[in-house]
Amino acid sequence: MKKFFRKLGSFFGYINRFIFACLLVIFSLILYIPFRILFPIKVLGRKNLKNQKTGQLIACNHYSNFDVWMLQVLFFKRFWLRKFLAKKELGKNCFSRTLVGGLGAIFIDRNNLDIKAMKEVLSELRKGKNIIIFPEGTRNKSGSEDLQDIKSGVIFFADRAKCNIVPMIIKHRIKPFHKNQIIIGEGYKVTNSGKAGQQIELDILNDKFQSLREM
Repeated sequence: MKKFFRKLGSFFGYINRFIFACLLVIFSLILYIPFRILFPIKVLGRKNLKNQKTGQLIACNHYSNFDVWMLQVLFFKRFWLRKFLAKKELGKNCFSRTLVGGLGAIFIDRNNLDIKAMKEVLSELRKGKNIIIFPEGTRNKSGSEDLQDIKSGVIFFADRAKCNIVPMIIKHRIKPFHKNQIIIGEGYKVTNSGKAGQQIELDILNDKFQSLREM
């Protein structure tokens, strides 16, 4: 009986999250024009997100928690095929968990080996969903806009799921009425394995980020 009620609770939880996600998309549509006026951001390379038959890891630099909301508004289409990796602290209470979860968050414990979250990421990628991941592991709180050290998680997921990594750069910190660019690079696959190969792949991704910054 307890198992039945747990499944029932999970079902209604899924329905609630789906309804909430739909409301967020409607909200994004309403805000789209005023948002683009307030934040004049040009997106380059959208074609690199299209026409993919498998899931992709969209690796993006990270300045603030606002990045997620910005990406939600700019890429509101086909929201059901997109998720993002978020620190578990963002889901510490019911309200924030529902709010951030409605955007498509997969919560992960950054301080421990979170097997459950890792399996969910791999499962979603194999189902064909795109996962936005911030490979620096945390927000860039320094005054500099230089990329922080990239963590190995993005390479692990791409290697295990056999999916593309799509590098994406937010060129500058988001500020109202300041022109900015989001540049999306071409997807590529991880070809090196093992610890030595992992470092090679991290260097490759870092080089791709730097190339996008210089565009």
